[in-house]
This record gives sequence, structure tokens and C-alpha cells, in this order.
Amino acid sequence: MRPISLFVTALALLGAQTAFAATNQVSLKDKQQAACYDDVNRLCKDAIPDVDKVTACMKDKKPLVSAKCAAMWDVK
Repeated sequence: MRPISLFVTALALLGAQTAFAATNQVSLKDKQQAACYDDVNRLCKDAIPDVDKVTACMKDKKPLVSAKCAAMWDVK
């Protein structure tokens, strides 16, 4: 699964609380959600909760996303 799919899946569940591992370590998915949450709400709010639509929207708007969110696109 591509990194963008991972964080978009997490972002599609915007109403859900962030889940933390039992060890209290923040997962990659949590970091991706935190980094891109505001961008998805600002740029692609109408696409939520459809993961495919959010993914397409974020790809189209990639030049407009914040630096912290853009950095999450290349995380493996």
C-alpha cells in the first residue's frame, strides 16, 4: 500500500479519535493524519469520507499542501 493511501485512509475517519499503540508510541499513520488533517479539511473537505475521492483531491492539490503534509507523502 502506498504511503498516500495509508494517511488518506486515516483521514477518511476524521471523526474517529486518534488511536495510540499500547506502548504509547505514535504510529506512522497517526503522524500522517496529524500532518495532513488541516490540509484535507481545507482543500478536500467535500471529498470526505470517500477515500478514493480524498486521494484524488490531495493528488490534484499537492502543490497547495503544507510542507509537513507533503513530507508525509514520501514516508515509507
